[in-house]
Amino acid sequence: MLSHEFRTPLSLITGSAQLLKESLKPVTEPSKLKNLSRIQSSAKLMNQQLNDLLRVARADAGKMEFNPVSLEMQTFCLNLIEDFQIFGETQRIIEFSKRGQSVHAMVDEKLLYSILSNLLSNALKYSDPQSTVYFLIICEPHAVTFEIQDEGVGIPLEDQQSLYSLFSRGRNVRETSGSGLGLAVAKRCVDLHQGKILVESQINVGTKVTVKLSNLGYLN
Repeated sequence: MLSHEFRTPLSLITGSAQLLKESLKPVTEPSKLKNLSRIQSSAKLMNQQLNDLLRVARADAGKMEFNPVSLEMQTFCLNLIEDFQIFGETQRIIEFSKRGQSVHAMVDEKLLYSILSNLLSNALKYSDPQSTVYFLIICEPHAVTFEIQDEGVGIPLEDQQSLYSLFSRGRNVRETSGSGLGLAVAKRCVDLHQGKILVESQINVGTKVTVKLSNLGYLN
């Protein structure tokens, strides 16, 4: 019911905003098209939050599907970064790098997108707009490791005990908006891959999240 009642109007909002943007682009100053970009960005964010809630509900009920397919890792990550650059309200520096010779991995594309988009979103949200977010993937013959590191506010030690609880947020985030779902969703999606997630964080230094997915059957 949630999927139908919310996703359909969100798709209409996004599609209509895109059509308006394309039709007005030749006759309108770029600065005046920003509101349409904000509509698209907000609708995309709402859709992501809806998907996150549904994934948590399915995971906790033992009904979340796991459908691994062969994906080219570098292209997948670069496309994800491009999504953030296109739909983000401000341009941020995401420094991407890759190690290892392996190319493909057997992963669930939707779940992996949810993992990495939530981690990147947190890194961007809780760090200074002028700072850099670092995104590293290490591709080994039978494992892929993702590291996302920021130079942000960090997570208080006392809050790190409940990182993966629903709606859990650090007490130092102040007025920064957020649902407290990101890490909870990422953890459930990582678990379905039988992988591991590790968070290292220091106040006013930054946070590094490492996700390792093993035994994925690489195709070189």
